[in-house]
Amino acid sequence: MGYFREATGIKGPSGFGSGATAEQVTQGIDASRLTVIITGASSGIGAETARVLALRGAHVIIGARNLEAANNVKQNIRQGIPSARIDIIQIDVSSLRSVRAFANKFLAMNLPLNVLINNAGIMYCPFQLSEDGVEMQFATNHLGHFLLTNLLLEKMKTTAARTGIEGRIVNLSSVAHIGPYSEGIKFDKLNDKKVYNDKSAYGQSKLANILHSNELARRLKAEGANVTANSVHPGLVRTNLGKHSPVFMAVLKTVTCVLWKSIPQGAATSCYVAVHPSLKGVSGKYFADSNEEKPSDMARDAVLAKKLWDFSEQLSNAIIVCHKDDNIIPRLQRHSQSLPHVRDPLARFPSRCLFFPRTKLEAMGYFREATGIPGPSGFGSKSTAEKVTEGIDASDRTVIITGLFTYAPVLCSSGIGAETARTMALRGAHVIIGARDLEAANGVKQNILQSTPSAKVDVSELELSSQKSVRAFADRFLSRNLPLNILINNAGVMYCPFQLSEDAIEMQLATNHIGHFLLTNLLLEKMKSTAQKTGTEGRIVNLSSAAHMTTYRGGIRFDKLNDKSTYNDKMAYGQSKLANILHANELAKRLKEEGANVTANSVHPGLIQTNLGRHSPVFVTILRAATSILWKNIPQGAATSCYVALHPSLKGVSGKYFADCNVEKTTANGRNEELAKKLWELSEKLVKST
Repeated sequence: MGYFREATGIKGPSGFGSGATAEQVTQGIDASRLTVIITGASSGIGAETARVLALRGAHVIIGARNLEAANNVKQNIRQGIPSARIDIIQIDVSSLRSVRAFANKFLAMNLPLNVLINNAGIMYCPFQLSEDGVEMQFATNHLGHFLLTNLLLEKMKTTAARTGIEGRIVNLSSVAHIGPYSEGIKFDKLNDKKVYNDKSAYGQSKLANILHSNELARRLKAEGANVTANSVHPGLVRTNLGKHSPVFMAVLKTVTCVLWKSIPQGAATSCYVAVHPSLKGVSGKYFADSNEEKPSDMARDAVLAKKLWDFSEQLSNAIIVCHKDDNIIPRLQRHSQSLPHVRDPLARFPSRCLFFPRTKLEAMGYFREATGIPGPSGFGSKSTAEKVTEGIDASDRTVIITGLFTYAPVLCSSGIGAETARTMALRGAHVIIGARDLEAANGVKQNILQSTPSAKVDVSELELSSQKSVRAFADRFLSRNLPLNILINNAGVMYCPFQLSEDAIEMQLATNHIGHFLLTNLLLEKMKSTAQKTGTEGRIVNLSSAAHMTTYRGGIRFDKLNDKSTYNDKMAYGQSKLANILHANELAKRLKEEGANVTANSVHPGLIQTNLGRHSPVFVTILRAATSILWKNIPQGAATSCYVALHPSLKGVSGKYFADCNVEKTTANGRNEELAKKLWELSEKLVKST
């Protein structure tokens, strides 16, 4: 347990014991070539570790949640050591978003990294979930440090390879690792409040620290990296870590008073393992009182360590959405067995939590929506239509936008189509709104003119489910002899009950795909001639959705398009959204082959609070409750359409699928060229037969 030396003060093989201080175990060591990150160094043993390593010459980066406290530590260190090199970067280890931000800030400093001391922690706190939906002690003490280590590991390996100085990772564990739950790690009930025990949960997190360092050491050794990983028990130290259990801590201190250390003694083992030359090449070990000790049997379980690693990788690369209603997730699953991101939550989380693996979120274009992290374009889910078009002059463009996607009966001008029109007009474009509801469309026009008096906005009636209406709209536009630079096929319906359009085509496919297919074909020659005459690239934007992943088997039901007996409103919507992508891809291929200066792309606008889901109010209400972290407001929802339609960085980009203003990978069906060609041929037949 590492208590014998603590109780007796007897020195171990290292020459140090429980009475040794951090200064003593590092005496004579020159750390001036080392850069060290220490988390949780704004107080207690973290602050003392920072002070002693700065005293030995290291460049110390303090990672702390409380910047005021961290700056006080920095000033105190500099008062005693004027030459100390200390920087501070904010980090809340319980937040994966904060951990990623910390890593990005550090890596942007272009510094080497020799030592990482995962010191931050909490203890015995009441049950609560982190912002990522993970039990708080596990999230803070283990998962945040697991992610941080992974994000900084390449920097440590390259530093070690370049300098020849061994890198060292130190995880602060505790003798409390011997007191976790009976199974060690509660993989199946990590977030289960009913069985939560604050002491066992703390022991679980401290066991995880040892298992993490052991498995990391094994992996580093296997790849021949000059980096070690070890775990330490600092001892029973008089800090405020036990503030959540004051009575228990008071009793513990009374009963075990002989074992308690001062803070300089508590920081000794971390400093010893981090910089002492006698530990060169030592990895995967557990230390207490600056000597190697034997941890529990569970802590030496290699299979458990690997299982924890895999589990932690999933958690740190996922979004977990939790809801106060225990029945939300089961209700959501009952309403749709076909949604891939709902069908497969990890069973190990209780009913109120939904697990979104990062790989699946990325495939759906949801990862940036969930995290807000910008992509290569510099934009992300939080970017608005105004933001992504800032500085763009569209005064030489004529744009057609179909549909309004209205939000609520009393706010008919607030859908993403309306916001797209407003932003395009703001940038100077001549905007033609094609809408079924002329009163609503004129309301949009008046609102735009109020905020942008110079706006050029026209309205023309268009019912996308009716091919007669589509042809009439195209005829009216072409008769005006206007140029046409951009066509945004935005209109749509979602999750509606089975019905046929006036052209006898299933309504969702008729509205979302066939109507836009016909409209695009009718206006394509005008777009090509405009592009040729003006030298300005024409752009066609199809609004698709991540729902394209949720379609019938085979993607498009060519043989059962109008089959009411097998109709599923969710899959039919997914089919129509897949069709939007396939249409854009096949169109892009044909335009490229003929050398036309016109591009075609598809976009997923995001999960947006519009009235598009009015035909499935119960399902949409439950979906919103369970996936609230993913939802956007309307200015954010219009961003990707505006970005793809106007941004100069996309010149020549065609046949791509965008989400959050970045190219995303669509499904295998979405990339199937044969399926795209077959759909094109079917669509041509359907529009020619009317």
